[in-house]
Amino acid sequence: AAEFGRPCVMGKSMLFRRSVANRFGGIKNLARYLAEDFMAGEAMRRLGLRVVIAHDAVSQHLGRHSFRDFWKRQVRWGRLRKAQSPLAFVAELLFGTMTSGLLGAWALSSLGVVDFGLAFATYAGWVFFWDQLLIRRLDPSLPFGSPLAWLIRELVAIPLWFQILSGKKVEWRGRRLTLAAGGLLTQS
Repeated sequence: AAEFGRPCVMGKSMLFRRSVANRFGGIKNLARYLAEDFMAGEAMRRLGLRVVIAHDAVSQHLGRHSFRDFWKRQVRWGRLRKAQSPLAFVAELLFGTMTSGLLGAWALSSLGVVDFGLAFATYAGWVFFWDQLLIRRLDPSLPFGSPLAWLIRELVAIPLWFQILSGKKVEWRGRRLTLAAGGLLTQS
């Protein structure tokens, strides 16, 4: 994202001077957004300042959660992405493993190049391998992931995307909030 002029920042790892924050309205201005860290990066970009991203990954271990908690978190972050970058959000469906894999396998099998099932299984295996490699590179202490868990996560991505698309409300710390364009918060 940074290569395309969109700073990709995480609040827990940001550092900037108070005088710079005052130039974009201060921390109070950022409080109007659920993704205040994203907006801080955007504010820096608009001020013409350079956002420097560390090369080291910052681990964020969330602990154990129920499927419902997982789903609500994904809906919340998906709706944030939709509010802040609607075109990129639309592309998520097309470039997800399942959609791109199914479309690619269909295209190859229609051309008679390879069997649909073999094409899809090969593609899914390839994506799983690279996902695991990336995870291990970011945090070598993490165990090798379960192919079944990975497959379930990828299958869930499609109905999840449609639920994200269908609304603007999110739950955050026991409160129901509505996201406006750009990620502005309004209380429901």
